[in-house]
Amino acid sequence: ISPCDVGPWKPNNHWVWLSSVPICGPDGRASKAWAQRCPGKIDVQELALPAVKEDAVEGEQTYTGRMQTDVLYLYDMVFALDELLPGVVNRQGLQYAERKQAEHLALENEREKSQDVKVGWSDKLDVLVMGESIADRIGGMFKEHLDNVGHCVSEKLKKKKRGKGGKSRPMPRLNMINLSNRGKQSVNFFLPCSEVPAKYFSGDSGKAVCDPANDKIRREVQLSIPTVQPDVIVLHDEHWTDSHRFKEDKLRKKAMTNLLSQAVAAGVKDFYYMTYSAVGQDKVRPARVDEAKARQYAREKRCRAGEKGGISFTIIKWHVLTCPGIDKGKCPHKAHGFFDVLPDGNHPSGPAGRWLSAQALAVIAGDVAHHLLRPLGYTEWEGAMQNPVSQCLLEQQPPDNKPPLKQLSERYWVCP
Repeated sequence: ISPCDVGPWKPNNHWVWLSSVPICGPDGRASKAWAQRCPGKIDVQELALPAVKEDAVEGEQTYTGRMQTDVLYLYDMVFALDELLPGVVNRQGLQYAERKQAEHLALENEREKSQDVKVGWSDKLDVLVMGESIADRIGGMFKEHLDNVGHCVSEKLKKKKRGKGGKSRPMPRLNMINLSNRGKQSVNFFLPCSEVPAKYFSGDSGKAVCDPANDKIRREVQLSIPTVQPDVIVLHDEHWTDSHRFKEDKLRKKAMTNLLSQAVAAGVKDFYYMTYSAVGQDKVRPARVDEAKARQYAREKRCRAGEKGGISFTIIKWHVLTCPGIDKGKCPHKAHGFFDVLPDGNHPSGPAGRWLSAQALAVIAGDVAHHLLRPLGYTEWEGAMQNPVSQCLLEQQPPDNKPPLKQLSERYWVCP
């Protein structure tokens, strides 16, 4: 919003144009005839964020809801200004900001450790992978990736701790727990069979929700979240939005609500829904429907960010990653430089599978850093992707930006 569009400049309102032609005329309104530019030197006397939320701890009005996070945003503004216009902020000012930010992060780290919150150097975040056979394959690859980048992550953290440069900040270890079940669904098992119509009691045991053959596995799925008590859940379950499983949207949505309610009760902080594997023209429509139904559910259950009883619900667009041409209605087997990006049309495997899963895990790790680890300085998504896990993954499996990784995630705050 330009001040030129809302009337004369008001006292105590400060606007800075980092790249522009003329701003406003002498009367405070836009004037094409007025061509005066700002001087080449900018003197930043004060940085402030609008106070719109109350800090629950400090009791002061803040921008983000937490005074400490506000401070990190302000430091990031200085660094962003320097990146956009090199030389505008003098080196002494930048060094001061870097030193103060480092002191602030160290203080935050000690404070979080004293409160027994999992953001320390050697702590871990438990990640539970749920779903069917595709989830099982993805979860196995996630664990393999984390094992492979372990040394790289350690080296980046050591260099940063010794002050030897680099952009890596502290990052907890991601502990992958894969409880997926091949050939079985997951979300719909969270519906009590007393509420499931009789027509879903028998048939293909992989599809039927309350087939007696599924009693044991259904119970295990229902107990997985309270048993593991994870910090993060990653789900891939193509059965959930498949109309052959449940034609009634009401039942399907209730199943997801029951799962998320259990997750909230167990203290889960982030939930990731991975969309369909999409290769071949027959997968275009189902993949689009799956994404649309996940988005519809999230929007229907959306509530105020941070509201008690809610949970972060992020859609990871696996279908766009496996089929970068899906917006044009084309999903060829050849993609990202691989002759067959999904050899069997569903499950990631081989070099292509390792590349796909590395991209997805890098996005999830970056999103976790951005959402859960802001006190450690991950206040912007681009900066959060500089966490050591994502950095190491993408160094080993470089992205091709088809599409850009930022376009693969879509976050909501839902109240089940």
